[in-house]
Amino acid sequence: MTDSSLSRTEINNKRQEKRNQRNGRLLLLFWRFLFLSSLAVGVSYFVSSPAWMLRNSEEIEVEGNQKLSKEEVRSWLPIKYPQKIWALPIGQLSKHLQDEPPLEMAKITREILPARLTVNVKERQPVAIANTSKGQGFLDDKGIWINRNFYPKDSNIGQGLTLNVVGFNDNHRSDWSKLYKQLPNSLVKIHSIDWSSPSNLILNTELGSVHCGTYNEKDFPQKILLLNKMKNLASRLPVERISYIDLSNPQKPTVQVIPETKEQDKPQEKKQ
Repeated sequence: MTDSSLSRTEINNKRQEKRNQRNGRLLLLFWRFLFLSSLAVGVSYFVSSPAWMLRNSEEIEVEGNQKLSKEEVRSWLPIKYPQKIWALPIGQLSKHLQDEPPLEMAKITREILPARLTVNVKERQPVAIANTSKGQGFLDDKGIWINRNFYPKDSNIGQGLTLNVVGFNDNHRSDWSKLYKQLPNSLVKIHSIDWSSPSNLILNTELGSVHCGTYNEKDFPQKILLLNKMKNLASRLPVERISYIDLSNPQKPTVQVIPETKEQDKPQEKKQ
């Protein structure tokens, strides 16, 4: 065998080897393309499957509600149905719920199998009845006003609340949270608080009206202490004769007395 024949054989073998490698790469690319296409179709079907769709609000579970109905909480979620559970912005929805006045906390979790949302809430606890220009409602201890219309008509949400607040507005919110903490220190029963005048906070108590002047965080506790010292005032002066107690100047507290009428001055005849 000559050198020339060996060279041609080697060349043919190398050419065949390259063709085989090229065909192998093409086959690998084909199977890779087929796999990725199938995967994309599968994922697309998987995501768009009805099994991952929220069809209505009834598929949203609400936990932790006490006075609020589940339907009310669900109605606050800005979701258009049907909706893919994958596409829901859970963080934004949680914040949206937490901005509702009756809720102190709201957390939403997304579950895959089965597809559903779980809303866990913590309600604000009203501590006083508050009638404002916005309507009838309640205040919590932080000064958040909650409209009565948030609750079902047959709800007993106001039952047991003995404190009423008049003239409250959003400007009083920070002051209210501080003022409310002082109320348990009062030995005199406080029935209501009138905040209608910014220059004169009025406490309606078992001793009658107590004028506190402009609310001030620093001197209000002192005014409560002065009121406590007057706890037994009714034993020396009938409550109906007390026009009001003036604590606007805690250094000079006064009691405004209603003068006795002539009928009261006239000595009563003794019965025989």
